[in-house]
Amino acid sequence: MKTLSRISLFFMVAAAFFTMGIYTKDMAHHLQTEIPSTEDSYKEVAAQESTINSDTRYLIEAYDAVLGQMEEHSEEMPAKLLGLTRERCEEEIAVYAASPSLEDLEKGFLSAELISFSSDRVVVRKNYQIIEETSVPMSFYLVVENHNIIVYEADSKTRFMDTKLKIDTLPDEIQDEIINIKYIENEEELYNFLESYSS
Repeated sequence: MKTLSRISLFFMVAAAFFTMGIYTKDMAHHLQTEIPSTEDSYKEVAAQESTINSDTRYLIEAYDAVLGQMEEHSEEMPAKLLGLTRERCEEEIAVYAASPSLEDLEKGFLSAELISFSSDRVVVRKNYQIIEETSVPMSFYLVVENHNIIVYEADSKTRFMDTKLKIDTLPDEIQDEIINIKYIENEEELYNFLESYSS
């Protein structure tokens, strides 16, 4: 009797394991049909990857690294970017950054980077170190007012400084030049003149 119950227990355990095996195999097969493989996912994403078309907006963010200011404006999409994916677009921007236009170089171009990419909108940031245009050197006129030598800016109206020099302390030749309104080309020349005749 003990032997019979042992044999029946053995068959029941074996049958339970067999049933679990079949159930597990069926579940695994069911999951495989529901979840696509990683390779299939990559193929699907690649097929749906965005590309630039003629309707894609092209925005430029011009960033002034000196002032920390950003200006955004829209431009026409460059023909060489049409049809490109994000990766190819980044490559084209890197090529441009290595050899920017003369206009960008004059503005103080530093670098360019892709900020946003979709088939609807592409945003490229151009970083600049804005180069201040050098001002024209200031020129001056020396005139006499109440026996004092006064310096006026090039417009002949804006008083630049009162030199505290008296006209009669200068050599006759220089007095004549100043009485006839002496022209001084730049600040350096002005200060050299004042040093020469100051006591």
